Amino acid sequence: MPLSGVSGTTLTLDQIRRDALSDLGVSNPSASDLDKATLKLNLIKNEWQNRGIYLWKETLAAVPMSGKSAGISLPAAAYIIDIENNAFFRQNSQDYPMSAFSRTNYEQMTNKQTAGIPNRFFVDYQLTAPTMYFWPYWNYATGVVTGTDGNTYLCILDHTSTAASKPITGASYSSYWTQISQIGVTGSTWATATSYTSGVTWITANVAAQDLVNPGDNPDAPLPWMSALIDTLAWRLSKTFGKSLAERAELKQDARESFSIAMGGQPGSGDLRIYPDFRR
Repeated sequence: MPLSGVSGTTLTLDQIRRDALSDLGVSNPSASDLDKATLKLNLIKNEWQNRGIYLWKETLAAVPMSGKSAGISLPAAAYIIDIENNAFFRQNSQDYPMSAFSRTNYEQMTNKQTAGIPNRFFVDYQLTAPTMYFWPYWNYATGVVTGTDGNTYLCILDHTSTAASKPITGASYSSYWTQISQIGVTGSTWATATSYTSGVTWITANVAAQDLVNPGDNPDAPLPWMSALIDTLAWRLSKTFGKSLAERAELKQDARESFSIAMGGQPGSGDLRIYPDFRR
């Protein structure tokens, strides 16, 4: 029997919610039933992301420096909801590790106007987008320009521009610039005889998973998580649809099992456990 030649097929919002409702004995759901399932599914998605499960939504992002001591607001359109506590500052291809500190520690600092290579950062999380504060602050603005091809380029080596370093027509432009495709990072017009600096902070950002809105929308999640979404949705809806305690307990167990199977495919999500060797 020949194979289909198709792989990686995912499900739609409508398939997930109808499958979950079918597990509850609802074979012909009303518009209200489907709306309830959609709302609950998006809440499940948000809850899982808040628990740090969505490893596929983590991305390495550049934060160009502004050359000022004030904080840098990250673009709201990037939907960054969390930033890992480790980051690094890169200047002229040299990486400098950075660590996070708390709001209290940052507010108590009396020398916030100290300039230098940043080694600490504080993230002020706001409803629309986070703002990052650095210490020491970098006293130069990162070079970000638009290349002749219309793409955005980030300066990777301090230099005074010449025709040879112009992206992307200059013969040696790749020694000074690298292309970057990132929401909210746009370039200025490149100019000759201009001093460009390369200092930039790189962060590991957790980007918000997209909501499910239309019936044909695919979940912002890998295929192995489809069963977990269906079973968890059925369990979360079971009380609304009048299922007994025994039935709800069974659905909860199904949800736990499918969730555990999905988590098993994410080795990076498990706790680090070091066991002592008692044989000595």
